[in-house]
Amino acid sequence: MSNIDKVSAALSEWLFNVAANILPNFSIPSESPIGKFMYGILGVNPANYNIWKELGFLAEPTIQVMISPMLTKFLGAVPDEQIKEITEKLGELLAQRDGINKDLVDLETQKNLKLSDIEKIGEQIESFKARRRELEPQLEETKATLEEAGVNVNEYLSHVS
Repeated sequence: MSNIDKVSAALSEWLFNVAANILPNFSIPSESPIGKFMYGILGVNPANYNIWKELGFLAEPTIQVMISPMLTKFLGAVPDEQIKEITEKLGELLAQRDGINKDLVDLETQKNLKLSDIEKIGEQIESFKARRRELEPQLEETKATLEEAGVNVNEYLSHVS
């Protein structure tokens, strides 16, 4: 595989990754002309339409059949010394991207763990509140019973606190 083919393959892979990361999050505004067309004519709600889910299977063949050959042809006009330099820089950038992606996955994992902890704490708080609502009437009833028996509950509670 020549340096031109390597650069072309790396750029094609990069382009696929860009499409795979951007298109799933891309939404078509409902009020845009294409959004109105989709809803009015096709009956598709653009807010729920996922371009990647519908057309993502076309990305790789399109890149391989159309874009990669154009990149190879374009890069054929570039001197070999520059191709080697591009190959090295591209390798460095891909390594940086991989590191960033790993860090992003680690951060997402940490975020999800923290969100899980927050959710558990929230559930515990609600459980404690519910239990308190259950026990407060019993407490008031017990206090009333003791006071009827002549026990000064407030004085006792002030010594305990």
